[in-house]
Amino acid sequence: LVKLLVRTGADVSLATETGQTALHYAASKNHVEIAHTLVEHGAPIDAVDRNRHSPLHRAVLKGHGTMVQFLLEHKARVSLADHEKNTALHIVCEEGYTELAEMLIAHGANADALNADDKTPLD
Repeated sequence: LVKLLVRTGADVSLATETGQTALHYAASKNHVEIAHTLVEHGAPIDAVDRNRHSPLHRAVLKGHGTMVQFLLEHKARVSLADHEKNTALHIVCEEGYTELAEMLIAHGANADALNADDKTPLD
């Protein structure tokens, strides 16, 4: 259905009133094939919602390693911080997703980034 919609001109960057795009939804549900179609047709990989969550934030919040890898391979910015200044690395460390933390660090995540509480991801 998504492929049909984008082929017929659907706006892949359209956001809800809360700022979430179709890519945010795909990332939170681990729909990698849909995410691929959206990105292939110009969906902004680093779009942020009203909480400043990007699709990468959505994927790490759910622990979706396959989606995180996809987003990183498509140049999602690991340094983006949400409204509390948490990066994706802050989130995975808080949730205990060790493999995702390693993946993010391998893609340049800053282990010394401070959030709004002046805490690093490792604190």
